[in-house]
Amino acid sequence: MSEEMKRLKERIGKEVEVLYVLYGREFTAQGVLKDLDELSRIEIDGASIPFIGYGCAIIEVKTDKGEVIYENRSIREYDAREPEGIAEAMREKFGRETAASYLNGVKKANEDWEEKKKKLNSNAEKKKPYLIKEGLELIKDKKKQEEWKRLVSSSNGFYSIGIIEGAVNGMKKLSEGASLSQAEEAAENGQSVNSMSYCCSLISYYSRRGEEFRRYWNRQFGEENSEGVVNPAVLHISKK
Repeated sequence: MSEEMKRLKERIGKEVEVLYVLYGREFTAQGVLKDLDELSRIEIDGASIPFIGYGCAIIEVKTDKGEVIYENRSIREYDAREPEGIAEAMREKFGRETAASYLNGVKKANEDWEEKKKKLNSNAEKKKPYLIKEGLELIKDKKKQEEWKRLVSSSNGFYSIGIIEGAVNGMKKLSEGASLSQAEEAAENGQSVNSMSYCCSLISYYSRRGEEFRRYWNRQFGEENSEGVVNPAVLHISKK
């Protein structure tokens, strides 16, 4: 353990001031040093800050009396967001071994994710016949039934199939006479706010209670009278 890491470890449970850079801009955070992950990150009052990470790095850490116990001033304009750039900054501060370990970790994580994604996609593909069948039972309009079959058949990947599965869950609840909030809960199915908005679009189009559900969804974001389905994950900036 380096002298800097030792000094930081000794400060656990005590007040510190952290100067760090985030996407090229400097910020200051103050609080009790809660934890230290050597050469990786520190945690102060619930905020986790990497020594060198994705677009973020610590410039210096000071005690409550102003004593500098860690510094990396060459990092002031840091904004690395690719593994190679992050590794280069690690190499300069912590040495080749730390940088190599980081890159190996990134490679392993990517390989693990690709393997997991294959399984997720395979499982999603197997759900298509069920989703087509369930949708056809819920959708009464003949034209929309044909559209539903084409939609499900042409969709690929766990993300798209997950949205469709959420829509089926929500439509089933609505067809059973459940409340709008119950239908929303059934449709969520672990989805993000962004994917949930697409799910709501399907429900609003294919369900007999779709318009009612669309207005309910939009009303939660103060847009009940808006056309279409509001996507709260999209930032709207208006001029005043």
